[in-house]
Amino acid sequence: MIIYIVQTLKYNQMKKLLLFSLMLTTLSATSQIEQIEGIWKSNESKYLTAIFYSDGNFTFKNVGDSKLKEIVVNQGKDFVTTILKNPDNNHKVVVKYTLLNSGKIHAEFTGDYKGVVIHERYNE
Repeated sequence: MIIYIVQTLKYNQMKKLLLFSLMLTTLSATSQIEQIEGIWKSNESKYLTAIFYSDGNFTFKNVGDSKLKEIVVNQGKDFVTTILKNPDNNHKVVVKYTLLNSGKIHAEFTGDYKGVVIHERYNE
Protein backbone atom coordinates (compact mmCIF):
# COMPACT_ATOMS: atom_id res chain seq x y z
CA MET A 1 0.00 0.00 0.00
CA ILE A 2 2.81 2.40 0.86
CA ILE A 3 4.52 1.70 -2.47
CA TYR A 4 1.28 2.56 -4.30
CA ILE A 5 0.99 5.88 -2.41
CA VAL A 6 4.61 6.79 -3.21
CA GLN A 7 4.12 5.92 -6.88
CA THR A 8 0.95 8.04 -7.00
CA LEU A 9 2.74 11.00 -5.42
CA LYS A 10 5.63 10.72 -7.90
CA TYR A 11 3.17 10.49 -10.81
CA ASN A 12 1.33 13.64 -9.64
CA GLN A 13 4.62 15.52 -9.24
CA MET A 14 5.66 14.51 -12.77
CA LYS A 15 2.31 15.68 -14.16
CA LYS A 16 2.74 19.07 -12.47
CA LEU A 17 6.32 19.37 -13.71
CA LEU A 18 5.28 18.53 -17.27
CA LEU A 19 2.39 21.00 -17.15
CA PHE A 20 4.70 23.72 -15.81
CA SER A 21 7.25 23.02 -18.57
CA LEU A 22 4.57 23.29 -21.26
CA MET A 23 3.27 26.57 -19.82
CA LEU A 24 6.79 28.00 -19.67
CA THR A 25 7.45 27.00 -23.29
CA THR A 26 4.18 28.60 -24.42
CA LEU A 27 4.95 31.84 -22.60
CA SER A 28 8.44 31.96 -24.08
CA ALA A 29 7.17 31.38 -27.64
CA THR A 30 4.40 33.93 -27.24
CA SER A 31 6.71 36.63 -25.94
CA GLN A 32 9.15 36.02 -28.80
CA ILE A 33 6.54 36.34 -31.53
CA GLU A 34 4.96 39.39 -29.90
CA GLN A 35 8.21 41.28 -30.59
CA ILE A 36 7.21 41.40 -34.27
CA GLU A 37 4.46 43.88 -33.35
CA GLY A 38 5.22 47.46 -34.39
CA ILE A 39 5.81 49.67 -37.42
CA TRP A 40 8.55 48.56 -39.81
CA LYS A 41 10.40 50.12 -42.75
CA SER A 42 12.83 48.86 -45.36
CA ASN A 43 15.11 50.42 -47.96
CA GLU A 44 13.53 48.27 -50.68
CA SER A 45 9.97 49.60 -50.30
CA LYS A 46 8.17 52.92 -50.08
CA TYR A 47 5.58 51.31 -47.76
CA LEU A 48 5.60 51.10 -44.00
CA THR A 49 4.36 47.83 -42.56
CA ALA A 50 2.34 48.04 -39.35
CA ILE A 51 1.98 44.75 -37.47
CA PHE A 52 -0.54 44.45 -34.66
CA TYR A 53 -0.79 41.53 -32.23
CA SER A 54 -3.84 40.86 -30.08
CA ASP A 55 -5.17 37.69 -28.44
CA GLY A 56 -2.76 35.47 -30.38
CA ASN A 57 -3.68 36.97 -33.78
CA PHE A 58 -1.75 39.25 -36.11
CA THR A 59 -3.09 42.02 -38.33
CA PHE A 60 -0.94 43.61 -41.05
CA LYS A 61 -1.49 47.10 -42.50
CA ASN A 62 0.66 48.58 -45.25
CA VAL A 63 0.89 52.36 -45.31
CA GLY A 64 1.65 53.86 -48.71
CA ASP A 65 0.17 55.12 -51.99
CA SER A 66 -1.83 51.98 -52.83
CA LYS A 67 -4.23 49.90 -50.76
CA LEU A 68 -2.38 46.62 -50.27
CA LYS A 69 -4.21 43.71 -48.69
CA GLU A 70 -2.15 41.40 -46.48
CA ILE A 71 -3.75 38.40 -44.79
CA VAL A 72 -2.12 36.13 -42.21
CA VAL A 73 -2.24 32.47 -43.33
CA ASN A 74 0.11 30.85 -40.81
CA GLN A 75 2.08 31.67 -37.69
CA GLY A 76 4.57 29.81 -35.56
CA LYS A 77 6.97 30.32 -32.70
CA ASP A 78 9.19 32.79 -34.56
CA PHE A 79 7.49 33.49 -37.89
CA VAL A 80 4.31 34.79 -39.52
CA THR A 81 3.33 33.96 -43.11
CA THR A 82 1.01 36.23 -45.10
CA ILE A 83 -0.45 36.61 -48.57
CA LEU A 84 -0.01 40.13 -49.93
CA LYS A 85 -2.05 41.41 -52.89
CA ASN A 86 -1.58 44.64 -54.81
CA PRO A 87 -4.81 45.54 -56.66
CA ASP A 88 -3.02 48.16 -58.81
CA ASN A 89 -0.93 45.58 -60.70
CA ASN A 90 -2.60 42.31 -59.59
CA HIS A 91 0.65 41.07 -58.09
CA LYS A 92 0.37 38.44 -55.37
CA VAL A 93 3.15 37.24 -53.08
CA VAL A 94 3.54 35.01 -50.07
CA VAL A 95 5.66 36.67 -47.37
CA LYS A 96 7.30 34.81 -44.51
CA TYR A 97 8.32 37.21 -41.74
CA THR A 98 10.94 35.96 -39.28
CA LEU A 99 12.27 37.90 -36.31
CA LEU A 100 16.07 38.10 -36.34
CA ASN A 101 18.25 38.22 -33.23
CA SER A 102 19.27 41.76 -34.20
CA GLY A 103 15.67 42.94 -33.68
CA LYS A 104 15.08 43.25 -37.42
CA ILE A 105 12.59 41.28 -39.51
CA HIS A 106 13.62 39.04 -42.38
CA ALA A 107 10.83 38.98 -45.01
CA GLU A 108 11.12 36.30 -47.68
CA PHE A 109 8.91 36.91 -50.73
CA THR A 110 7.77 34.24 -53.19
CA GLY A 111 5.28 34.55 -56.04
CA ASP A 112 5.19 37.48 -58.46
CA TYR A 113 8.25 38.85 -56.64
CA LYS A 114 11.01 36.66 -55.29
CA GLY A 115 13.52 38.05 -52.84
CA VAL A 116 14.40 38.96 -49.29
CA VAL A 117 13.71 42.28 -47.60
CA ILE A 118 15.08 43.26 -44.19
CA HIS A 119 12.83 45.52 -42.13
CA GLU A 120 13.90 47.78 -39.28
CA ARG A 121 11.69 49.43 -36.68
CA TYR A 122 10.29 52.76 -37.81
CA ASN A 123 11.04 55.39 -35.16
CA GLU A 124 9.65 58.73 -36.34
